[in-house]
Amino acid sequence: MKFQPTILVDNDLYIKIENGEVKLQCGQWIQLEWCDKPSRWVGLTKARTLWAVHHPVRMSQFKTLCDNIERFKS
Repeated sequence: MKFQPTILVDNDLYIKIENGEVKLQCGQWIQLEWCDKPSRWVGLTKARTLWAVHHPVRMSQFKTLCDNIERFKS
């Protein structure tokens, strides 16, 4: 994964991600405009739901979430 600075997700970017216009790497740090702390991006589900981890988790747990995103897409 190439390092990218934390991305601020506002309502406009949220819609672009949801529509598939913008794609983020799993593990990318994001800052939701309406949250106090940064989150880790997991992915977009088949139902077009944004999936991010908002609390500290162990790296092994996070990797499992990233692996499972493919299951939720199908």
